Amino acid sequence: MVNYKFSRQVNSMKKKIAVIAAIVILAVVMFFASPLAQSIGGENVNWVANEIGAYKLGDGAQIEIAVGGAIYTTSVNGHIPTTSPGSGSPDIRITVSASDFQALYSSGDMISTARQLYDEGKLSIELKRSEITLALKGYKALYDELQN
Repeated sequence: MVNYKFSRQVNSMKKKIAVIAAIVILAVVMFFASPLAQSIGGENVNWVANEIGAYKLGDGAQIEIAVGGAIYTTSVNGHIPTTSPGSGSPDIRITVSASDFQALYSSGDMISTARQLYDEGKLSIELKRSEITLALKGYKALYDELQN
């Protein structure tokens, strides 16, 4: 009687593990099958830059965003951010892994997600210009929004 009960518990546990494994495999396949996972491009980076407030910056502002091994530069003119591949002469540099960028990109609350990634050390921000220059270009508004 004890063996039968133990055997049922083991079988039940095996089924639960199989279901969890299937869910994990499905999630991984869905992520790698998504267009964003296959090719994070300038359009994706530009959208994130705009959503975190790049449109608030003044003319000539430049943000370098390193996603995994790829580098993009977002330049702002007339409060319109435009992103292109490669490095420019950035005011700040933001570095994030491709998987954390995916989380940021698909987030319903991008500001909170960016703040969380920063707090966890998964998103870094490096100032490349003096604080006065950054304030004159409007980065203070971006900073204030990320701090709230």
